Amino acid sequence: MYMRRMLRCTRSQKSLLSWVVTLLFTSYICFNVYSSYSVSVNENTNNYNQRKVPEKWRKRPLLYKEGATIKKSSYLQQGVVSKIYNGQHKNLLQREKDDEQAKALRTNKLDEWDEEEWQTVENVPAVTNINTNTLKPIISDLGENVYEEKEIVSILQNLRGGSTKSPISDFQKIRVHVSDELGEHYLSFKEYKKWKFQKFVKEIANPVPKSEQPPQIFPYDNDIPRPNPHMLIKDMSIVIDDVGISTETRNDRLRRLALGDEDSNKLPDVQAVIQQSTTSQLKIPNLIHFIWFGCRRFKVHNYISIFSAYEYQEPDLILFHTNCEPNGTYWEALKQTIDSKLRIVKRSPPTTIWGHPVQKVEHQSDVARLEILLETGGIYMDDDVVVLKSLDSLRNNEMVLGEENYDALANSIIMASPNSWFLKKWFTYYKDFNDTKWSESSCFVPWSLWHLFPSTINVVKERMLRPNWEEIKFLYHELWDWRDNYTVHLYSRFMVNVDGTPERSLQELSVLNTTYGEIARYVLWKDPKIRDITEWMV
Repeated sequence: MYMRRMLRCTRSQKSLLSWVVTLLFTSYICFNVYSSYSVSVNENTNNYNQRKVPEKWRKRPLLYKEGATIKKSSYLQQGVVSKIYNGQHKNLLQREKDDEQAKALRTNKLDEWDEEEWQTVENVPAVTNINTNTLKPIISDLGENVYEEKEIVSILQNLRGGSTKSPISDFQKIRVHVSDELGEHYLSFKEYKKWKFQKFVKEIANPVPKSEQPPQIFPYDNDIPRPNPHMLIKDMSIVIDDVGISTETRNDRLRRLALGDEDSNKLPDVQAVIQQSTTSQLKIPNLIHFIWFGCRRFKVHNYISIFSAYEYQEPDLILFHTNCEPNGTYWEALKQTIDSKLRIVKRSPPTTIWGHPVQKVEHQSDVARLEILLETGGIYMDDDVVVLKSLDSLRNNEMVLGEENYDALANSIIMASPNSWFLKKWFTYYKDFNDTKWSESSCFVPWSLWHLFPSTINVVKERMLRPNWEEIKFLYHELWDWRDNYTVHLYSRFMVNVDGTPERSLQELSVLNTTYGEIARYVLWKDPKIRDITEWMV
């Protein structure tokens, strides 16, 4: 009866029945397949947990250590290598490369790693704010601790800062992880210092490309049009107004003494040097003067300048005239180094000259250097002029200046007897001084006097103040042969524009492959060659 009723169903009822039967059959099939797959996965997982990592993986530093726990304070914490350890890396089970391709030797040939795997590790963000007190590095198969470079730097900084605690008991048993354009490396501490030095040399030694041929300095052509010296020198008389000069310098000396300044001419050491020079065949005392107006930090090129005078001129005395003693490490080092020859003389800057106001500090120094040489004679030097060889062969003259340009004698180094006619004549032409005009009284007037009274002065043309400021790239970009020069002017005011920095560190000067670098090494270490400062690197 029931079957008859089923056969008598309508067309729509038959369609619905067919759909239900199909659905039940499909569900049954899917259930069986899923159950079979689950059993297979569980069996494979159990098999993998019992499987040993291939021998070739054991030779890869830092990737596998049986029973090790990830504790590295670096990208290893980020889970990338953890996934490799736990078998989650998609290529781990499929990797069947031979031993030669799989090796990552202790010599840091990490380029042999599979590229996809290495990129995974490489792209993890770097760790910041490292706490060296909590470092627990992974120990490699060779029993060595491995640290990131940032970690090593932080540890060493703490040790230099006085810390007595270090997570590293023996630096010879560690590896340092570094990277460069050639890839990733794991270096011993000794290799790391050498790598650091080579990287430093590459970054610092050659700030700009050099010319194909080393630069040369040539005398100025006599055919170059030059200004008429009579434009500035109106009085052609050889008579000197000694009374006027004495009055002008005495008035300024009284003003300075009222301010608490010292009279350098009455210092016992100075008097002894002057007395010795009167019996010498050399007319210019071996007394060096530097002027320092204003409170400033003493920089490395200032140290190089004064130390070069001490080292290569071997003066009887160095007088440092200042109204504010410099500060800084290099100043303290200089005082300790040349203490026996250095005398600090309190001197206030001049405010007037022959009734004209002197306001610019550069012009105050211009006036003061002439007054000092009129008092004691000797050798005045700017604090960025470097002495390269003894000036004694020039001291048998009454007056010596260097030609800086075809129309200028610079006053950055002046060698003079206190009785020099040229010095006195030059000083009298400050009666026309104008504080708004740059270089007129300091450079153009002595150049004009030289052309009108050439026998009263010895001018050194190429070996004292060349390269000049127009040739300054010879110093900071090139390797120019400076060995024949008596002195070189560094023009430190332009250093930041040409050398890219207002000051170089001793580390940079050790490897700087420029004229300035060679000169600095010649003064500081008596050898212009690039120094191996591997031990300074960390």
